[in-house]
Amino acid sequence: MLGNIRQVIIIIALIIPVHYASGQYISKDNYTGSWADPNSWIPVWPAPQTLILNFDVTIYGYITSYSPVSLNGAVDNLTVNDTLVIHGDLEINNSCHLTISDNGILIVRGNLKLNNQSIVTANGYMIITGTVTRVGAITQGSFTSNDSPPKVFICGAVAPSTLTANASAYPALNCSASASSEYLNSSCTYGNCTDLKADPIFPFFQSTCANVKAESSSPVCTGSPLILKGGPDGVSSYSWTGPGGFTSIAREPVVSTSAAPAMAGIYTLTVTGINGCTAEASTTVVINATPTAAALSNTPVCSGTALNLTGGPSGMTTYEWTGPEGFSSGAQSPVVSASALTTLSGTYTLKVTDSKGCTAQTSVVVVVNPSPAVTAGSNTPVCTGTALSLTGEPSGMIAYNWAGPHGFSSTVQNPTVSSAATTSLSGVYTLTAFASNGCTTSASTTVAVSNPSTIAISSNSPVCEGDTIKLISSGGTDFAWSGPGGFSDQEQDPTIPDAISVMGGEYLLATRDPGGCSFEGSLTVTVKPSPVLTISDPSPACYPSTVDISDSEITSGSDPGLEYTYWTDAGLTGPVHDPSALPDGTYYIRGSAANGCYIVKPVQVIIYPLPDVSITGDAGPLCTNEVRMLTGIPAGGVFTVSSGPGTISGSTLSPTGQGVVNISYTWSDKCANSDSRSITVNDNPVVRPGPDQELNFCFETTLAAELDPSETGEWSVTSGTGVIEDIHSPVTRITGLSTGTSTFRWTVHSGNCTSSAEVAIKVNDLFIPDVITPNGDGKNDYFRLNALITPVELIILNRWGLVEYSNKDYRNDWEGRNDKGNTLKSDVYFYILKFGNGLIKKGTIMIIR
Repeated sequence: MLGNIRQVIIIIALIIPVHYASGQYISKDNYTGSWADPNSWIPVWPAPQTLILNFDVTIYGYITSYSPVSLNGAVDNLTVNDTLVIHGDLEINNSCHLTISDNGILIVRGNLKLNNQSIVTANGYMIITGTVTRVGAITQGSFTSNDSPPKVFICGAVAPSTLTANASAYPALNCSASASSEYLNSSCTYGNCTDLKADPIFPFFQSTCANVKAESSSPVCTGSPLILKGGPDGVSSYSWTGPGGFTSIAREPVVSTSAAPAMAGIYTLTVTGINGCTAEASTTVVINATPTAAALSNTPVCSGTALNLTGGPSGMTTYEWTGPEGFSSGAQSPVVSASALTTLSGTYTLKVTDSKGCTAQTSVVVVVNPSPAVTAGSNTPVCTGTALSLTGEPSGMIAYNWAGPHGFSSTVQNPTVSSAATTSLSGVYTLTAFASNGCTTSASTTVAVSNPSTIAISSNSPVCEGDTIKLISSGGTDFAWSGPGGFSDQEQDPTIPDAISVMGGEYLLATRDPGGCSFEGSLTVTVKPSPVLTISDPSPACYPSTVDISDSEITSGSDPGLEYTYWTDAGLTGPVHDPSALPDGTYYIRGSAANGCYIVKPVQVIIYPLPDVSITGDAGPLCTNEVRMLTGIPAGGVFTVSSGPGTISGSTLSPTGQGVVNISYTWSDKCANSDSRSITVNDNPVVRPGPDQELNFCFETTLAAELDPSETGEWSVTSGTGVIEDIHSPVTRITGLSTGTSTFRWTVHSGNCTSSAEVAIKVNDLFIPDVITPNGDGKNDYFRLNALITPVELIILNRWGLVEYSNKDYRNDWEGRNDKGNTLKSDVYFYILKFGNGLIKKGTIMIIR
């Protein structure tokens, strides 16, 4: 319920707009903090304000004050839109307002003091743990609420009593109305602390003192520890009470290390907060009875028989069996083994858990006696007429019991069935042995008595040398072959690969028939000599040539009179149809003799592929003044000139004139191959760039080269400065020259051939005199420039910067006079020269008379 209250408070706080006004402090929205913490407020106040003097405070978060709060200004407002808890008194002085919104909560763990004209509007929760005191005339001020009954709880008295006498301005404190709409314990429109305990806000009210937590280790089983757990941390004291007069001031006391049923019931924890307030919580302890476990088995048992366990009581939630050899089971009465081993002897423990989680444990000792390890055997197989005997193990048994065909029985450990056996004694014989520990075991053996039979033996004789000799027998067991050259083998049908003449002769076989009777036989093997076949590989050839493997030189040295056939594989499955013209590969020649034997040998035909020869590198035209390095693949071949104007030295081609040069490149290793190429040789053009030039303080001119109609050209700057108007025109204007020498290259292209030459243009700097002697002697009378470029403007200034003479079209004719024609005195003057191309020269000129 309280959680719903808090959610409503948070939602309201989010939708109410926040207005910042002068002299107003507002808690941070949806924020939990302390009244004394400046960071809880917007704006952040400079120091903790427990005295509200001439400013308003609005609560939008959860704010806690650990000091008294007083509204003491002319008209101060404290508005609670969320939650405010004051651990101390709250004083509302003259003309100050306290407003608790519909979803607001104000808890004062102390007294509330109201002064003249103080106004309280308690539309939300208002809880006062102390008294409410009104100072001054009761007709001033008000205490109202829009709830009926108001959510106002006062644990102490209200003074004066006239405030509860249905005063018109104090209806929230009315104690004179009908009790039907009032709180039952207080009989007023407001509740007291007893009424508060029945209200949904009480748990939250308790938490503002201390968030009490009472828990325990319950439910527990009888005999288990019972521990109480209380909280929270940081309170002044803890006080537990419970059944049987139990009390403790520990936070987490141990009620008992071995719980008994009488300890069940309600345990209550009362805590005292750091401000003296108290809160309490309770927990119910349940103590369950512990079950009684039972464990039984069918012990003792013999090894090889079933071993069973029986557990109790029935109805448990879980059963947990453990025992030797890692045994575990969750069944109530499990089968340990359907064929027990002696290693399963030992203690088996059962732990049971009932539906309430209580457990009990007990054990049972199990004994598994070893059963005798009985084996039954005989001298079988035997042939009719021979002795038949039985053998049994182990020795030392207290009794033996044999049973077999035709009612055979014996109590002897190793009896003789018959000294002259017949086929009727064949069958199964069973021995049962009895040990001293009471355990018995049986074992059986199958006896075969048979009549001797004939074994057939054969071979693939005659065979040729190099073939495989195959010895064949039908029926029998335990084979022992022997023959020429110390041959022996225990296989039923052995083989002897790569036969030679000494392997011919008599072969013997010793074996037993299916009835176990011995048999011996023999046969003769003939090994025929194989022909001599000598193969010489033919000489390699170059593609596209082929090789004839039917040439008599290939089989020279072989036995005479052999018949030859030719094959593509050693298994002679692919015949060669034309052995006289074969490509590269391995082939096989069979030489057959008149006795039917033959031999197969390989012959290797090698056809070398022609090398992949090519001329690589530049195949474009050459100029007469160029050479070209030739490259070929593979490296190491020979270049030659087939025809045309050129010579080759090593891999360097040098033209000897215009035309087409035909070259070839030959490379050989096992086989030779060549490649050819044609290269065109063009003549180099003749370059006519025009004459060098020398200019006096002139910074533009014309380049004049010559160009044939079939040629193209291009100007470029190689040193100095200059802007070429048209780099592709032989005759073009150049500007932007600078003093000194600049060079320009004229490059001519004719086909793929190129030639170039340079033109030098020298620009002499302007000579300007620094003294004139205008005395009429014809020497140095005028201010003369060595290269007069028109138009040029001359301005003469005296040492004070005043213009004495100016001429926009100067002609080297100033002789030291001013604009009025008057002679200027001997002195130092300043000149400014402004040229038509934008250049300006400045300096000094001395007049000496």
